[in-house]
Amino acid sequence: MPTGFLGKIRTMFSGHDPGAKKVIERRPRYVMEVSVIYRPTGGNEWHKGKTENLSSTGVLFHGDIPVPLNTAIEMNITPPASSPRKIQEGIFCWGTVVRTAAPGQDVPHPVLAAKILKFRTKPKFLSDADIHFERIV
Repeated sequence: MPTGFLGKIRTMFSGHDPGAKKVIERRPRYVMEVSVIYRPTGGNEWHKGKTENLSSTGVLFHGDIPVPLNTAIEMNITPPASSPRKIQEGIFCWGTVVRTAAPGQDVPHPVLAAKILKFRTKPKFLSDADIHFERIV
């Protein structure tokens, strides 16, 4: 039996064509400058940042400190004041750093891109005393 035939059979049953070019479907990104605090998962100190854009699967932001690639990260994103009351205190996210850029002449802070793996509204274990940062107006 020729290899090409076996590949076609696999494609028919799985819906996956191993020879096809991979098309990555990107979620819509929303340009939004809001406050974010972040830390490597399990870290003690929160760091401040500002988002550049958001999607349902990721966030691009400028932060106070760089975080290495593939590092698990926790973030709390503060939505704009016009957001629904349920999320006014923020969206808590767990993710992984997938891209970084060092500060430069045009960009004074490190740039981080994080893939969001899961999220929820502000967890009960965080109090307002744990999170102090200013809102962007």
